[in-house]
Amino acid sequence: VTHEHNIILYGTKDLKIRKMFAGYLDEVLEMRFMGRGDSLLTMATNSEQVKVFDRASGDCQLLCGHSGIVLCLDVSPDGQTLVSSSKDNTLRVWELDEGGKRCRCVAVGTGHTLSVGAVAFSRLKGSFVVSGSQDHTIKLWSLKGISNPSASNSTGIHHMPVKYTRLAHDKDINSIDVSPNDKLVVTGSQDKSAKLWQLSDGSPMGTLRGHRRGVWSVKFSPVDQCVLTASGDLTLRLWAISDCSCVKTFEGHSTSVLKALFLTRGMQIASSDGDGLVRVWTVKTGECVATLDQHTQKVWSLVTSGDGDLLASGGADSLVCLWKDNTEQVEEEERETKEQLILREQELSNFLQQKDYVRAVGLAITLDQPFRVLTILTELLDYDEAEEETNGSFSETIRALHEDQIQAVLKYTSRWNMNSKHCRVAQSVVNLVLKNYPPSSILKFDGIKQVVEGLIPYSERHYQRLSRLQQLASFVEYTWHCMKYLPVSSETTTASSSSTTATLPSTSAMEVEQPGPAVSLLESDPTSLSGEAAIVCKESSSDISNRTSRVSISNDTSSIEKGKLSISSDVSSLLMGQESVSLSAPKTAVEQSLSVSSLAKAVGIEYVD
Repeated sequence: VTHEHNIILYGTKDLKIRKMFAGYLDEVLEMRFMGRGDSLLTMATNSEQVKVFDRASGDCQLLCGHSGIVLCLDVSPDGQTLVSSSKDNTLRVWELDEGGKRCRCVAVGTGHTLSVGAVAFSRLKGSFVVSGSQDHTIKLWSLKGISNPSASNSTGIHHMPVKYTRLAHDKDINSIDVSPNDKLVVTGSQDKSAKLWQLSDGSPMGTLRGHRRGVWSVKFSPVDQCVLTASGDLTLRLWAISDCSCVKTFEGHSTSVLKALFLTRGMQIASSDGDGLVRVWTVKTGECVATLDQHTQKVWSLVTSGDGDLLASGGADSLVCLWKDNTEQVEEEERETKEQLILREQELSNFLQQKDYVRAVGLAITLDQPFRVLTILTELLDYDEAEEETNGSFSETIRALHEDQIQAVLKYTSRWNMNSKHCRVAQSVVNLVLKNYPPSSILKFDGIKQVVEGLIPYSERHYQRLSRLQQLASFVEYTWHCMKYLPVSSETTTASSSSTTATLPSTSAMEVEQPGPAVSLLESDPTSLSGEAAIVCKESSSDISNRTSRVSISNDTSSIEKGKLSISSDVSSLLMGQESVSLSAPKTAVEQSLSVSSLAKAVGIEYVD
């Protein structure tokens, strides 16, 4: 066991290393898949050593040679050669042995004056390497002849020649990439810009300007002539190579975007940020379709396998995550779900056609369709009320439901009861449940406390609304009965115009009792209406109050002739059971007056003179 938390297994006969397990990775700065079938995973982990993991066995090989922290890695197109750059201002090239399990250093490149933070292999043959450094320069290194033993030194390590060096940026170069056809190079720097270069001679082609912070990552599209950049300004940008214009901006990260690359043959983009989030974007729509939040700190590295099925992420939390593309599985599951839903909907329609309401309600509950349940129960309740059945289909359906289905319907009722249109069904369901289940069983229902808390306030509101409606209906009925006996006739008009007055004795009052409100006029001559007449109304027990109410009317011939009366009391006095209500004819034009026909129209009753 070493001080770096590595466990090394040695052979007992020759003391050669048989297997090694790396126990602590520290910050994962860079990763690359390597070997046949991407069987190896190489990592730069804030150390001078490069770790090479066998994905099948977990065995780890340490590549020693750098004297500073390794910052960047890249792999050749055939997956057999690895290049690393370090804070020791050098590059090293590593090759796999014939067994494809062990790596050895075959070449080294020196010439940079500061840390080398970016490196990239050629994409076609692996014949060269480009690097970017904190000394603001890029270098093109040739790999020809590194397999020739005569060109190597005593240790068997070749020195890579530099084809050219170019001053590229004003600040540190963070990232570099080579185009798929090996003709262009793109670099990203802390000076907030990315630049395009001709690979053959290192001449500049254009500058990609638009980011407000340093550019952390650059990448060529594998299928289109465009470049992807990720910046500390929380955005990703897609640039056209032809005119160096920004064609699309991806926004959604809340911290600096540290790494970005293309997925699924350039149709999607994966990006990582300082919050530990990995986001997947669709290039066509610019929408974020997935967010992977397994990491807790900065995600410095993203890499895909050769076939594109695996995505590996590593960060400052010493965690390496492998993500598998399950798009096809998800789409297949969605298709199956839709097919099942269609079959269930057809089955539900069949139950309704067969009038099997119990199974229809149960299936609607299973599908979690509360509105469908409401529609079925409303139809059943309307049918029972039309047929005047107290124990009809509605009651039978509710009683036939299982206890778990009753619990689901009760949860639905708390929402139905909020709407006055649906409260009738909700109250009917609650009524049947309270009648058919004892309180001890209801208390055991799941979430019954929340259901009751939601039912009580709206139930009180509905009760108050219905009470007001009942009072108003009773008043309208009472007013109509009173209006039928108002003494307005042609004889009255003739008598009033002749100024004939007579006073009726109060002893001539006569009471008439009827099942409803009964009203009778005093026995008197219809021409004598200038005095005071008493109308006695006897109400039955089904009306507002079971006692005799006396209404006195005083009018003169002019008011009768005009057919107008004024009400001197308010509606509330009648509704509260006040025994005496006074109606008097208007004395002046200031007083409010209503014609009999207007009063009948106001209460919605057809008036017949």
